[in-house]
Amino acid sequence: MDPPVLLLLLLFSSETWAQNSGAHTECSLSEEELRADLMLLLDGFNHIGPDDFSRVRDFLKTLLPMVGPVGPDLVRVSLVKCGRDPEVEFYLNTFHDLSSMVDAVSRVSQSPPLPGGSSDHAVKFIWRNITQTDRGDRRKTPNILILVTDRSSSGINTDVLNSLRFVGVKVFVVRVKVTDELQVFKRDDNVAEVFTVEDYNSISNISEELTRSMCRWLKAILSRPQPESLRFTDVQPRRLRASWECNSRWVQRFVLSVYLVHPESHVQTILVLGHERSTEILHLLPNTSYRIIVFAKYSTGYSNTDTGVVTTPQGTVPTLLPLPRHFSSL
Repeated sequence: MDPPVLLLLLLFSSETWAQNSGAHTECSLSEEELRADLMLLLDGFNHIGPDDFSRVRDFLKTLLPMVGPVGPDLVRVSLVKCGRDPEVEFYLNTFHDLSSMVDAVSRVSQSPPLPGGSSDHAVKFIWRNITQTDRGDRRKTPNILILVTDRSSSGINTDVLNSLRFVGVKVFVVRVKVTDELQVFKRDDNVAEVFTVEDYNSISNISEELTRSMCRWLKAILSRPQPESLRFTDVQPRRLRASWECNSRWVQRFVLSVYLVHPESHVQTILVLGHERSTEILHLLPNTSYRIIVFAKYSTGYSNTDTGVVTTPQGTVPTLLPLPRHFSSL
């Protein structure tokens, strides 16, 4: 188990990194502590002019050097854009250096001005297609989603964004030139935070504030002991037992989220008392794969998650016994 994070440095992993990046904010993580899977979602922006879209790209290029050193064991980044339909520009394991990512962002084209699409659909796409281990998502690594959008509130299902906290994804929403009200999320450890930018000329000005918020969240979540060694025993066609370890006496409760793997969908959420380290999961289907996520709830917020995948065995068809003689005429 990783030791609790007792001291986190400001902005970047070293003075050399800060000098090379040319970016400055108040918050950072040391290279030894820093790990995050960062998912960027460029949502909308298919009805604006090319100059404004270029400013959106410049915002991403400004943001990337500020989130910390990129690398296979440090920060991984993916980018998805969504006009009408989501399109993956690159996955979490596509690039492992900053310059390649910046070059890829520079080549991102604007989605065609077609009707349709929604933030709700795009966020679900991120969960089902990006947070996968074969696409570079790392177990026990904090997930951050930055949703940059010019859609109105009617295109954002706040329940979908808020529900991501139950799978350990922290959401930051950057709304550009949107005047209608969006439900303000309570500032909590795993709940979305919303930033509003009045026009495209000033979008890059939000980079430092956004980076500070991300770093504060990472500092907090990495300081809390998380569940580890998630394992499954007594796996039956319709039930199993999940067990884990957690080196803390201060857990209020553990939260387990159970998902079908194919098709990806939520099945149930289970709450477990903080002194317990095991629970039975019931009402499962035979010969079915499940993704099970567990995290700890403290008085100060949530921990990072541990995740496992398990497949239930094929159930046997019960043998039909002959009916008693007095039922034979029914």
